[in-house]
Amino acid sequence: MEGKVRRRSYKPGWRRLSFRVALGAGVVESGYMATRDLDATVRGVQELWDNRETALAALEPGGIGAVSVLTVGTAAYMVLTRERRELMREWVAPLHDALYRPFGFAEQTDPRRYLHIPKNFSDDDAEIRIDLPRGLGFSREVVADLITQKLALEGVTFDWHPEGSKPYVRMEKTRKPPAKALFKDPKVRELVIKAPESAPVIGIGAGNRIVSVDLDAECPHVLVCTASGGGSTTMLRSLTAQFLHQGAHALVLDPRRISPCGRRPCRR
Repeated sequence: MEGKVRRRSYKPGWRRLSFRVALGAGVVESGYMATRDLDATVRGVQELWDNRETALAALEPGGIGAVSVLTVGTAAYMVLTRERRELMREWVAPLHDALYRPFGFAEQTDPRRYLHIPKNFSDDDAEIRIDLPRGLGFSREVVADLITQKLALEGVTFDWHPEGSKPYVRMEKTRKPPAKALFKDPKVRELVIKAPESAPVIGIGAGNRIVSVDLDAECPHVLVCTASGGGSTTMLRSLTAQFLHQGAHALVLDPRRISPCGRRPCRR
């Protein structure tokens, strides 16, 4: 077949046959009812025509109201569905064009049947679910690359569920820790204050998860080893400040007299 194939052509034969039988029965029934009520319809039209001025005067307010409601409803529908239509046009439809061949789907398959992409799919807490074909005859790596490229996403994880009668894959963005965790930030300050005495806060991870080491429960020693400029001084200063806040004593030993950066004398 040349040209665009209609979507109903991909439906099973029994569904198409049932639709045709029901449509034929409806046409026959409609024709019978129309023939039986033809005389009554003609008489009603004749009476309406004879009293056309009265009928038009009665229908005019209702017609104006109906047109106004239809116009407002159409405008509201267009506004409310604008984001969904843009999502379908910009993201869902192109992703379907890239995936229907690897999945073995028909081109006319409705993308909404297996692509569940929220409008905020680029946010950290958004989740994308894609229903997979039962016969998994495709490469996971190829499909994963197609999804990330078409949706322009980086740092995502795929959770494959091929088992069961409804296999699917769930994709989530990898949450990154904040670039900086400043003590002047009220949230960071609250986390540091609530930290146990033996577990000073080392940093803030993804999802505001505290990164710390418990000197009583885990290990009584901490080793900070970085290259020059890697933040070892900042780390030790933060730990020392937290210990001093808890009432501890700090002893700083710096045996090197010359700094490797700029060959300047170190502060003692």
